[in-house]
Amino acid sequence: MNLKKFAAFSMAATLCITLFSGCSKDGAGSGGSASVEYTAVSTQADALMELKAGTADVAVIDYTMAKTMVGEGTDYEELTIVDGIELAVEEYGIAFRNGSNLVSAVNEAYEELLEDGTLAAIAEKYDLTYSLITDPVPSEESGTSDEDDLAYVKEKGTLIIGITEYAPMNYYDESGKLVGFDTEFAEAVCEKLGVTPEFVVIDWNTKVVELASKNIDCIWNGMTILDDLKENLDFSAAYMRNKQVLVVKDGFDISIVAEAGSAGENSVKDLMAE
Repeated sequence: MNLKKFAAFSMAATLCITLFSGCSKDGAGSGGSASVEYTAVSTQADALMELKAGTADVAVIDYTMAKTMVGEGTDYEELTIVDGIELAVEEYGIAFRNGSNLVSAVNEAYEELLEDGTLAAIAEKYDLTYSLITDPVPSEESGTSDEDDLAYVKEKGTLIIGITEYAPMNYYDESGKLVGFDTEFAEAVCEKLGVTPEFVVIDWNTKVVELASKNIDCIWNGMTILDDLKENLDFSAAYMRNKQVLVVKDGFDISIVAEAGSAGENSVKDLMAE
């Protein structure tokens, strides 16, 4: 869904939307009495903090994160997901250097982990069964490379994995141990490859540079597969479905009205369906 369209259906006031800087966003017009102010933040956790602090009215984040991080029993129990509105539907993949033969090796391990039930068990543990892709479409290296990344990784014995702290994908539990769906998925794949996973927290804004410079061997952190990124990266087969959702404070209701049978009603139906 286009954020400009959402703004048009919002209340006649200034709506402040906070987005993780990795999200795509559309500008909104300033006509009439409704307007939208965007604040781009470095992480999705920052977006939730802005919302909790009252410096934003709406946060746009991944559903996988929102489902884990907001609501009763969380640090953000006063926040809630807006039902019925989805901003974008997307898929997660693991990113590698262009032409990397690690893509096919990881895809093969992924399929084996699906077949033996390992991945389903990890997904259930983190309440992500609903999102797990169980019929992956094989991916192929889109670029070309003279380097053998698989041999390079096996020779040094480690797969350096770029992440950010992002529950339920990669995060530290109360004991200080790194856990999460992507963490355990990566560990299982590395076991099949015969290497040790090494997780490194990176600046998400420089992830492509980190990968190209071989500071890391892959990006494995709930990363959305985007066509424009394929110019510089190769992706594994998609392993999880996600969507962008609106998070608001409890009691912040969004009410939409339109004339029955009108173009406006059709637009509202389109909005709620996306």
